[in-house]
Amino acid sequence: MAGCQGFGAFALLMSLAWLVLGLPELALAEALLGALLTGGTLLWTLRGRGALPRLEPVPLRRNIPGEARTAR
Repeated sequence: MAGCQGFGAFALLMSLAWLVLGLPELALAEALLGALLTGGTLLWTLRGRGALPRLEPVPLRRNIPGEARTAR
């Protein structure tokens, strides 16, 4: 988990460096690709290996007009 945070922080720091150097387009690309894709991929991989808990899906209840509501 700390590795995911490290990769995300590094990507954001590199994004700031590109912004200071006067390349805002590259800074935006670095922030999007580095922080979102790399961090998201690492978290997805950790979850797939069982290092992160899987959350149970929450069943959705639909309210249909004209249908009687039942207490649950």
